Amino acid sequence: MWWGLAGTNYFQTDTVIKQDDPSLTPDFYDRVSHKDVLFFYMKHPGRLIENMKYAAANSMSIRPYYLGSYEKSEGKPPGAVAGMYSGWSELKNKHLPHSLGFLAVFYLVYYAGVLYQYFRTKEVAGRIAGELMMLLGLIGLFSFLVPILGDGRADIGKHLFLFNVCFDMMAVAMLGWTLHKLTRLLK
Repeated sequence: MWWGLAGTNYFQTDTVIKQDDPSLTPDFYDRVSHKDVLFFYMKHPGRLIENMKYAAANSMSIRPYYLGSYEKSEGKPPGAVAGMYSGWSELKNKHLPHSLGFLAVFYLVYYAGVLYQYFRTKEVAGRIAGELMMLLGLIGLFSFLVPILGDGRADIGKHLFLFNVCFDMMAVAMLGWTLHKLTRLLK
């Protein structure tokens, strides 16, 4: 009976069975865990990659455009979205590629730079900084994968907030490192 929920998510209201229906506990929730989902994806990597592509397509937007950002007292129409302080968000949402390939290349370039710098430095502080930069990338990677394992496609953009934070920090670090190297070359 619960198979009628295939293709839906927890937040939908128009499902055959309500997601909090008590009959789902013994029939489904007690039988399927996050570990089972992880093993499913290990057996079906194509499904994981499809969900990763879906997550990548939704990964650059952190503003909930469907909610609006004004209080009623502002007199704006329902759903109106403020544009102040949104330049970076809009740039990411409208101009950066929303693909898994782009994210893979971004990570490869980031880690190539971090590892290059890490192995060139002999100072302990430089090594620790490199390790922290690598950790930042790993946190971003895990925060990209965990929502897929935990919630699938349900409200994925909202669940990728930490990934967005890590992506932004990685982009700023790459830009800062590049500018630092360019200024040293010009001197």
